[in-house]
Amino acid sequence: MEKGLKQQIKELIWRLPFTAELDLSLRGYYGLKDNHINKLDKELNKWVREAKASQTMSKPEEKQHIFLFAATHAWIPNTMIMALAFRAMGHKFSYGYVPYMKWFDDVNDYNRRKLDHLVWKTIKKADGLVDLIPFTSVPGEEIPEELIKETNDHSVRDCQYTFMAEEIDLSDELYDLRLRRNTAVTASLLHWLKNNEPDIVIVPNGMVFEYGAVMNVARYLDIPVTTYEYGEQAGKMWLDQGRSVMLQDSSGFWDSVKALEFKDEQKVLSLIHISEPTRPPVASRMPSSD
Repeated sequence: MEKGLKQQIKELIWRLPFTAELDLSLRGYYGLKDNHINKLDKELNKWVREAKASQTMSKPEEKQHIFLFAATHAWIPNTMIMALAFRAMGHKFSYGYVPYMKWFDDVNDYNRRKLDHLVWKTIKKADGLVDLIPFTSVPGEEIPEELIKETNDHSVRDCQYTFMAEEIDLSDELYDLRLRRNTAVTASLLHWLKNNEPDIVIVPNGMVFEYGAVMNVARYLDIPVTTYEYGEQAGKMWLDQGRSVMLQDSSGFWDSVKALEFKDEQKVLSLIHISEPTRPPVASRMPSSD
């Protein structure tokens, strides 16, 4: 039997209901689980218990409906604990996600269904406390021209980020993958956000991958959006509202302090720092291996 025919038969079987779930029950999650999902699987029961215990003591002055989105396994544990923290504070929380391990790995529909099952099986412990929304199952609607352009632009940006290059070949497989995923999630976000009307959207980064789509759709629908990302220093994070935090727009801060004058002691300290000799690079200060 030719290989092409074997593949056709496989793909036909893959389309049958529950074949992905049966495969998982027989062969397990080999190749699908990573450290992020394993850690979440171990910790989530404890997080849910703590959120439920805190929830009874929390009564916010103004209850908000918050929507947060996660894409790729690396971000699911981080965003889930944030969702539970806001829920423990008494807010209504909707948690949207897609199940992909990496932003650059294409998966066929069969493996996507297995990933859906894996992520759902892991995070369903929070179901009921947090509204869980798998966006691979959310219907989409027609995307307006304005968002089509933004989706194309940020799919290019995904490739620039991945390849660390300005010039991108639009015939590259990665661009096709990112455009497909970004378009699909944009259509689904339009449908879900219109019909559920959260008070605020929270999204990591807000510039690349599905996070850029969330940012674009939230702004298009005039929903307040907050973006965040982690800085280079441990325990530090960046926040911004209404735009991607990756733009690092500090104009508001400087506008608020630009009229302030240095005190004399501050001027002296500035002169001291300027006059200090520049230290050599770290590599040149390392001890010799000889």
